[in-house]
Amino acid sequence: MDSIARAAAGGRWTAAWQRTTAAIALAVAAALPVAARGLQTEPPPTWVNAVAVPLEAPAASGDSSGGVEYLLADRQTRLEAHDRIAYSHYAMRALTGDGVEDAAHLQVSFDPSYETLALHSIKVHRGGQVFSRLDASRVKLLQREKDLEARIFDGRQTADVMLEDVRIGDVVEYAYTIRGVNPALGDKRAGSYDLQWRAPLKSMYARLLVAEGRDVRIVPRNSTLQHEVQHIGGWIDHVWRSTNVPPIPQDDHEPGWYDPFAIVQWSEFPDWASVAAWALPLYRVGPDQGPELRAQVDAIARASADPAERLVAALRFVQREVRYLGIEVGVGSLVPRTPRQVMEHRFGDCKDKALLTVWMLRALGIEAQPALVNTRLTRGLDQYAPGPGLFDHVVVRARVDGREFWLDPTRAEQRGTLANLTQASFGRALIVDGTTAGLASMPDLSASQHRHDVNTVFDATGGRGKPVGMQVTSVYLGESADAMREQLAGQSRDELQRRYLNFYAGYYPAVAVQKPFTVSDDDAGNRLTISEFYVVGDLWKRDDGKKRWTLSIESPEIESQLHTPEHKVRSSPLALAYPLAVTSVTQIRLHKDWALDIKPVSVEDPAFKYSFDSSAAGSVVTTTERLDMLADHLPADRIAGYVEHVRGVRDSLGVSLYMPDAASAPTASGGMNWPVAMLGLFIAGGAAWLMMRAWRWDPAPRPAPAGAPSGIRGWLILPSIAVVVSPLNLLWSFFSNLSGYSASSWSDLTVSGGAHYSALWAPFLLGEMALNILLVASSLLLARLFFGRRSSLPWAFVGFLMTALLVRTLDLSLTSMMPVKAGTVTPMDWATLTRDGVSGVLWSWYFLVSRRVAATFIERLHPRAPTSASAAEPVLTSDAVPSTL
Repeated sequence: MDSIARAAAGGRWTAAWQRTTAAIALAVAAALPVAARGLQTEPPPTWVNAVAVPLEAPAASGDSSGGVEYLLADRQTRLEAHDRIAYSHYAMRALTGDGVEDAAHLQVSFDPSYETLALHSIKVHRGGQVFSRLDASRVKLLQREKDLEARIFDGRQTADVMLEDVRIGDVVEYAYTIRGVNPALGDKRAGSYDLQWRAPLKSMYARLLVAEGRDVRIVPRNSTLQHEVQHIGGWIDHVWRSTNVPPIPQDDHEPGWYDPFAIVQWSEFPDWASVAAWALPLYRVGPDQGPELRAQVDAIARASADPAERLVAALRFVQREVRYLGIEVGVGSLVPRTPRQVMEHRFGDCKDKALLTVWMLRALGIEAQPALVNTRLTRGLDQYAPGPGLFDHVVVRARVDGREFWLDPTRAEQRGTLANLTQASFGRALIVDGTTAGLASMPDLSASQHRHDVNTVFDATGGRGKPVGMQVTSVYLGESADAMREQLAGQSRDELQRRYLNFYAGYYPAVAVQKPFTVSDDDAGNRLTISEFYVVGDLWKRDDGKKRWTLSIESPEIESQLHTPEHKVRSSPLALAYPLAVTSVTQIRLHKDWALDIKPVSVEDPAFKYSFDSSAAGSVVTTTERLDMLADHLPADRIAGYVEHVRGVRDSLGVSLYMPDAASAPTASGGMNWPVAMLGLFIAGGAAWLMMRAWRWDPAPRPAPAGAPSGIRGWLILPSIAVVVSPLNLLWSFFSNLSGYSASSWSDLTVSGGAHYSALWAPFLLGEMALNILLVASSLLLARLFFGRRSSLPWAFVGFLMTALLVRTLDLSLTSMMPVKAGTVTPMDWATLTRDGVSGVLWSWYFLVSRRVAATFIERLHPRAPTSASAAEPVLTSDAVPSTL
């Protein structure tokens, strides 16, 4: 649709909406009695107890809220046979300029269709003087319709008074009475008093006057305040009073069901069954609701004999063909209109649409009942005394093939079959049925019903300095799909595209739209897919200090779901997004092959579970992240751990790839790696120093038995060959592997962004170089000691064998851990190492116990003359056993 057509459509909708609202406003005005359109000014009722304002109480630090000190909250209610009279009396002191604005603006709301408002007094206390400010001519009656945006008209009016000449330090006191009760409630009453506010309160007085004979239950909640009870002239007088009432601090993101305030409830409904019995007649209608509705039911019945398909067809009809609009004036706030009336006007609120759905399902042979719920309190409804005023929404409970289904006829954009339909979930429900004994538990939504999968592809094949394409494919399932459909229906595509673009601009400032997003909707599967197309101009960023380029990919879909509260030290629980499951898979297509060395991450908290993994295949790097919310709230004592875990997740989100500068990167031909070469020379010098120390070690030879053979003969022929070949073999192996230390290879392996980069390569290569240099030096020393027949040779030979075995064991172990070389270590390598280990142990044993070895290796660096013993006898000294190996 082009822009002119969109503007025309928008203009038609706006005009139609204005005509509709005007007609409804006229209907509402016509429904109000003439006497109810005004208000009265009169003295308070005679039964009201006078309560003094604590004017002498000085304002203390912390005793104000928003520049206002609340001095008095005085509420008194009288329950009569067919009426309810509610008297209210308040006083507040203005402490600041903002406080003056609040104290000088008084508002009282009431429903003129069944209530009357009487203003008794408006006073300003200043410096011991009292000024009356009650002037009926200055009271404005406003009909604001605060829920107009939600398409709900309730007809309530507000008496609005703007006081003049109110100053800082003044006390504003006012009193009024509202009389009347909604006729739909019948003769039973229910209500409550707040005994505590968000702000400090100097004096609280609450009174309930009940005629004797009325069965009223008094139910305190979060309060141990004792109330006074008196019997006065046929009335039962209940009074609650307290002073210096502390406030309840408000934390951000509190669950809707969380209510820490001290309150007292009263109700003439003994249980939830009595509330259901009250509602039952309101939802009872006859079988004849007009030919139009009957024809619609018959058409659904002819289309399918399957109860599941019939249920979905009836629900879809009410959701799509009956628009949401509520005229909740007077009894209309509680009593639904008949299905015939709803069909005639083709609009209705939640209770109208619920009753229409129930009637259609019953006509199709499907069991169904209306169910009253509270969308804010949800499961917290259990904590309240029964009463009709606790509900704000109506849904439908249906049964098909013995299974329960909870339906919300107000969800116009809902899709899916009965098997994958997202059911209404508000914790607790009161089923309007003659058999209802209490609140019913509604099913919790599972994560599979609120799932969001995101696949993002970055096309960075152009290399540095080239724009990077970004395609985001989001798949919404279940409740997530329904919510996204409502978003698509409520906003234009252009507006949504701007929102989406600005969302990603928070992560990639140079992002731009490549082409408009597309939408694919699978109605039957309840699966909606949105594909977005962007281009990012400068995704590669240069780090001058490290002489490299960085490509940083974020994870906005995961990060946007993990919030930390503003109030981290708090007394209230933290509300969380639940149920929710988000999977984000990101592919980065690069201009060359890439290697990754990023460890998987897993973070678990009582509130959520997060995982991260990554892989590289050729020039494609893939990351997979998963977030599962595990709870709908978190207790206050677990907030600190939650915040710490969220920070840990945020540190793990996304991935950064690094590439050296082209100017500093080595050429393909290799090149001298001078830093490593200098380090090798330093290590060689250290090894030479160690060999010199070892050469000076001069232990006494091991005593040889008389007649023991000597000379490099027999079994010593084999070690003699080994000590000659070993240095040559080690030198050949060392020099053949030097190419791995060239500048190009070193950069490829050890610089992040190299084709085979791993953080393990640098310590692995340096460690291997040091050990090989040490082995070469040791083998040269060993050959010199062997053919010099030095007395230190047996222990030196054993030490060399053990060191070589240790070096090979470490080499195989570390090689198996390297991401590129892990597959090069085979079971045969470990078998060879085991065989050489056995051989080394045997040769070590031979050199330590052999008579030939003892008789052959007897030469000392510094020969010593015998002392008291015969020169022919071996002398045993402390040098016979080496102090160190």
